[in-house]
Amino acid sequence: MGQQRSAWILLLVLLALFSRHIWLAAYAHPYLDDFGYAVATRDTTLLDRLWREYQHWNGRWFSNVLVLRGPLLLGVDRGLVAYRIMPLVLMALTLGALYLLIRKAASGHLDRLRSWSVALLGLLLFMHTMPDTWEGFYWYTGAISYQLPNALALLMLALLWRSSTESRVPWWRSLIQCALVAAICGSTEVHMALTITVLGGMLVRTRVSDHRWDGHLALLLVIALVAGAIMMVAPGNAVRTSLFTQPHDPVRSVVLSILQTGRFLAIWFATPAVLIASLFFLAWRRGMGIRYTGPGPLPLALGIVLLVSFCMFLPYWSTGLLGQHRTVNVACLVFLVLWPFLLAALDDGFFKRNGWSIPLMDVRSKPWMFALLAFFLVVHKWDGALTGDLLDGTARRYDQAMRMRHDRMKEAVRVGLEEIVLPRAEPIPRSMRVLGPGPDPNAHWNRVMAAYYGNPDLRIRILGAATRTDA
Repeated sequence: MGQQRSAWILLLVLLALFSRHIWLAAYAHPYLDDFGYAVATRDTTLLDRLWREYQHWNGRWFSNVLVLRGPLLLGVDRGLVAYRIMPLVLMALTLGALYLLIRKAASGHLDRLRSWSVALLGLLLFMHTMPDTWEGFYWYTGAISYQLPNALALLMLALLWRSSTESRVPWWRSLIQCALVAAICGSTEVHMALTITVLGGMLVRTRVSDHRWDGHLALLLVIALVAGAIMMVAPGNAVRTSLFTQPHDPVRSVVLSILQTGRFLAIWFATPAVLIASLFFLAWRRGMGIRYTGPGPLPLALGIVLLVSFCMFLPYWSTGLLGQHRTVNVACLVFLVLWPFLLAALDDGFFKRNGWSIPLMDVRSKPWMFALLAFFLVVHKWDGALTGDLLDGTARRYDQAMRMRHDRMKEAVRVGLEEIVLPRAEPIPRSMRVLGPGPDPNAHWNRVMAAYYGNPDLRIRILGAATRTDA
């Protein structure tokens, strides 16, 4: 009874920590890219606009459907409500996929209640560790292109793991996996490349270990290759690449990818919340007497480095720069998924053999260690900015300023003004990074904003906005 009560307390504490992320979603506002896609799409058919994207921008045939049919097509008011619901949908989908993956990985050592707690902790750690959480979940265009396939990939891994223990995969589950692979590989280039790599590696491993070709894995790999080929042959890829000054430089891409891999892995390894969660994981598996039977620590460590490097290499190769951190968010998820397996391999293969104990993990210390973990999940890194913005009212006041801007824009269009001067939306929350129009009414994004509200000829000036990153 005491253990069950402790499990419920743990889940409630994690839910309290998670509630901050739900709260922040109530203050989310669209980026200019969201307005741009809405303007470009609302007067054309979906297929026509998809074809234009394919010809002139990129070949992301799956994620582009969702990007081009975003919440802002519902209008400013209803669209904003839908826009704020989407982060919650992505969080719920990611949480559910993590739960299924953990249930399979724990192999019956965790009940449903504790599995939900571990899944929720995993989501909190991911949102805490990823370099750009706001763009990762709260910006619709970026989140639907990158976080949705992240969640689908976790679900795919859970289903693949289950299929690996079955002699025959039911047709309906095979159909779901085929659809998942196609969707993931049609979302972004990095997800496509990772999916093909993982499926190819699994197929080769099955061939070497079982001396047979797995027909189901082979089918999934063929689908991934076809879906990826559709993306990669898009004429729009060359158009997009031409906008950058240093694409397709092999030396630059390799060197900078290695440097960025070392940089981010060092940051993630040294994140206090990750370190404390690692201690809890090691203590739990030792207490349960679980033996690790997977690949050794060296192949796992090499796999983490190579996959993370792969995520860094692709943007450098295609654009010459790392740019926004959405692809690094993908690399962060790769690291966090593989990290427990590396810890388990190290524990059985090295730590135990050398008599290493787990510090600060006795019965009396565990509650204090969990309190310390919760502390870092509240005040450290982006979470600290989030907590401050919510508690001191910065996020709420920013939302009020942005709503006032929306109202003034609608009124300006209604009465037929030729020009409107708007103040900079302040205060700017530290946990948000919203791209807005600037001081030049002839700038592209100023004209896009005017077109979205219904008057392309309206001249918009933002006082005090010096760069595109001003809101």
